[in-house]
Amino acid sequence: MMFGSMLAVDTSNYSEAMSQCIHCEYKTIYSQLLQDMDSDPLAKQQCRGMTYRSRFLYKSHVVVKDFERVYFACVFCDRARSTCHEGDATVFQSVDHLFRHLARHPLPLPPTPGITVLYEADGIPANTQDFDLIIPDGPAAPPPGPPVDALDYIAGLPCARAVKDHVRRRNERPQARPDNVSEVLQFLNGARILGVEYPDKWDGKWCQGWHDGVLGVFPSKIIALEPPEKVAQIIKSVPRSLRTGVAKWEWDPKLRAGPVSQWLTFSKGHKISNLAWDDPHAWYWIGTNSKGMIGIFPKSHIRIETIQDGSLEDTQPASRSGGRSRLGSLFGRK
Repeated sequence: MMFGSMLAVDTSNYSEAMSQCIHCEYKTIYSQLLQDMDSDPLAKQQCRGMTYRSRFLYKSHVVVKDFERVYFACVFCDRARSTCHEGDATVFQSVDHLFRHLARHPLPLPPTPGITVLYEADGIPANTQDFDLIIPDGPAAPPPGPPVDALDYIAGLPCARAVKDHVRRRNERPQARPDNVSEVLQFLNGARILGVEYPDKWDGKWCQGWHDGVLGVFPSKIIALEPPEKVAQIIKSVPRSLRTGVAKWEWDPKLRAGPVSQWLTFSKGHKISNLAWDDPHAWYWIGTNSKGMIGIFPKSHIRIETIQDGSLEDTQPASRSGGRSRLGSLFGRK
């Protein structure tokens, strides 16, 4: 698609003349299109410290059927055929989200046909107007993303895929949230979310996790957890045990997880037997429900204090005798 391949459209529904992409419903103000094509300095705009011209948004837009739902893609990730970081978005619902993503890109950006990127560090003549994007010189603000010292912790938590959009659209009422302080995470259907957690205070109904470098909350029913690799082999290889525990919350794979055959199903308060694991510190455990079904489930969904190890002669909690529980080293309990 060449910049300028846009048509003037009926202006009866707009306060000023608009131009439209010849391939979809993407529109922009006609005067801004002309300013950019005429190399007018007024066509320059800024976002997240970067300078861009209107042509960059045109080249970055995704084919849309509704002007009220305009999306953008990263032309540099598309050129590289991969994202820069695990959990990065591939489609962005606003200009700010697109540039927030660009702020996390390693520099220099991949050379991309049709996109002119200039770097202030290389020196840019004052009258330069023929560009798409200018990367500023000097120390940049820290890019969004998990703290470096938290990366190992996040890597030990489950990842998920969104099964529906979770975005606030124009003229819609605010999204629901579990409290008045948590930031609501925005993502589109198919987005990958890292470091998914189920905080106790939300009773399994809300999660928190990272997407495109942002931490936020979202309903647990709109994601599908990714099972561990070779999960079927893991289930078969782990020996059964006499260990039991009680479910903290319902776990319904049909709503909140991947292929049902890999996951254990249970309701809140149900007893889970044969508790086992290939790694006690992993986010998932293996167990058997009341129907005799075997599968994995998130460790977060069991009440740790109810776990009893049937291999012990005394199955009462160790704290009664002042001793240390066998599981204490796993959960920091004494």
